Amino acid sequence: MENQKFLKKEFNLNEETICGYKVTADIKKVWQVELDLLKKFIQVCDKYNIKYFITAGSLLGVIRHGGFIPWDDDIDIGMLRSEYNKLLEIADKEFKEPYFFQTPYSDNIYRGHAQLRNSDTSSILPNEIDCNFNQGIFIDIFPYDEYPKTSRQFHSQKRCILFYSRLLSNYYLSSHKTLRSKILYGMNMILFHIISPKKFYRHYEKICSKYDGAGNGLISNLSFKYGREKYMHKKEYFEDLIDATFEGINVKIPREYDKILSKQYGNYHEFKVGTSTHGKLYLSADIPYKKYLKIIRKKGEK
Repeated sequence: MENQKFLKKEFNLNEETICGYKVTADIKKVWQVELDLLKKFIQVCDKYNIKYFITAGSLLGVIRHGGFIPWDDDIDIGMLRSEYNKLLEIADKEFKEPYFFQTPYSDNIYRGHAQLRNSDTSSILPNEIDCNFNQGIFIDIFPYDEYPKTSRQFHSQKRCILFYSRLLSNYYLSSHKTLRSKILYGMNMILFHIISPKKFYRHYEKICSKYDGAGNGLISNLSFKYGREKYMHKKEYFEDLIDATFEGINVKIPREYDKILSKQYGNYHEFKVGTSTHGKLYLSADIPYKKYLKIIRKKGEK
């Protein structure tokens, strides 16, 4: 991996207890891969003057821990939709193996955000064992869109987004165990025989970004989970960025991070030892996901 030697010198890979939580050497190796992904992402953004900001739990980690929350297992990055679209235009040219910039346009996966992955590693969710898209260790990249002005527009957009996202997730998560899921999958296959899933997803993104520049001034990662009030913040909070550090790496965060974190977490300086946000994962910084998938499938671990 690019910058691996540099990271090994600076990042402590030994098991240690941080804030009362035991961080294993294996998780440290996963973090190391994610830090390498973060550095590559920032290099590309700087090259093209694309603006991003650390967000969600990773923003909390920057302020409270100077990096990873000890029980977290990923890095969250946000971008205004206009900046996100700039990144999509140059991603295929800039992210080469083992890096893979994963979107519905580059892989057979239909989430409402992008992920930058390392193809020589593994980060596999139990419900995605039967899927064949890239499942390397990743960092999340969320597009932020603006909410509409009226309640009627809000509920209309929410219904559309939830409907589209359910159809898309039911399509790419190919393991269907219940009769209902099998019926829905059959309906999806008929739909996507008429219209390609990528074209369907493009329309979905248009719905998510419909009110950008003409909304109520509040933004969030609408295409991921719509309408969570505590995650609605003023757009201006994300337009004025300042420097901070994440495990020694220079990153950008919103200047108004205190207002953002206070709304999302309350007294965010106090904490309880938690668990991974993704739950059980098959993680390996050493085994490529294709090989790991074969091992899991052979054992029949679901």
